[in-house]
Formats: sequence, C-alpha cells, structure tokens
Amino acid sequence: MSSSRNSGEKRSWKAKLFGGRETKPCCFCRCNLYFSSATLEHVVPKSQDGNWSLDNLRLSCYDCNHERGSDDFNEFRQRKREELKQHERHQEEMRLIRLAELLKPIN
Repeated sequence: MSSSRNSGEKRSWKAKLFGGRETKPCCFCRCNLYFSSATLEHVVPKSQDGNWSLDNLRLSCYDCNHERGSDDFNEFRQRKREELKQHERHQEEMRLIRLAELLKPIN
C-alpha cells in the first residue's frame, strides 16, 4: 500500500472520523477541530510502516501532528495531556492571585 494518499481519499477518511459532527477534539490536546483544520494522525507513524487504515488514523490539530513526529502515540498523548494539566493549574493559580489582589483592603 502506498504511503501517501490523494486529497480525495484523505477527505473521505476525515469525513468518516468526524462521523457527521461539526467539530471533533484533537486526539492529543483536545482543542476543537473543524473539518478544514483537522489533520490525519497515524497511531503507528508512516515512517514505522504504519498504514492508512481507519484503525490507524485519528484526528489531530496541525501543531500536535507536527510536534509529535514519529514519537510513540500513547507516550506523546500522555505528555501532551500532562502539559495541559500543568497549564490549567498555572492558569488557576494566576486567577487566584489576581482575585487576592482585588480583595486586598485599600488603605
């Protein structure tokens, strides 16, 4: 099987993965993807003889797709989700600091 596919085949696979929905989450960072911005992600990378079957395809955002490269799918997903948790914790800490500043008595 060829390692590259034409745009018609890719659109068909994306449509199947979207399953009629308007948006789907990136398989890594969970951002909302629209059909036009979604990329096809190979669970087993093409560089490691991954195929183009639907079982081996997921939807991802452009940034995650290219950041992952040929890293292990599950390891990259775990690392990405841990980064997101850390970012969310930092954002919450910053909100609490701003709230504390607002609640300080004015003298």
